Amino acid sequence: MKNILLFGGSFNPFHRGHGSLIEYINKISATTEVWIFPTHIPPHKSSKSLISGTHRIKIIELSLEHLDNWKINTWEMNQDKPSYTLDTLDHLYQSGEIKDKPGLIIGDDWIEGFHRWKNADELAQKVELTIFHRNFKDKKPFSFPHLYLDNPIVAISSTDIRKKITEKKSLNNLVHPAVEEYINGYGLYEA
Repeated sequence: MKNILLFGGSFNPFHRGHGSLIEYINKISATTEVWIFPTHIPPHKSSKSLISGTHRIKIIELSLEHLDNWKINTWEMNQDKPSYTLDTLDHLYQSGEIKDKPGLIIGDDWIEGFHRWKNADELAQKVELTIFHRNFKDKKPFSFPHLYLDNPIVAISSTDIRKKITEKKSLNNLVHPAVEEYINGYGLYEA
């Protein structure tokens, strides 16, 4: 596994499934750091229910304060256009933030559509694709070179969490308790 793993997404909100993946990476490699990239404008999803970047960053911090070897990179949040992974990667190389080939974490639910990502072939050459089990217990076939993690599946979705919030249901075991308190305190996702 690479020393730096890039982990992008809308994280709307960041939840225990995301956190358990970082915890798993901490357990299997004490030298790997996960760089989290919350998007400003996700290219593959609607952004109409997206809360502010400030709130999403705070939720990530509250979720991971007990873990090591992670940091948030806000470059994508500062872009006023859709965030494509290859553009972010090119920025990291050009700015000197990375020099060696990093890993790129993607869920097994993205395998089928990965070929539709912006310049997928070029992207696959510039990173070590690191697949985590999100929906499928068995390894899914994938035509690009990759590493498959052996992580436990934590079946949580941000969409389901937002729905529970609008239905005034508990988020017990879905997000860190401090995150639920933060979401409720600011009335996030209620409308």
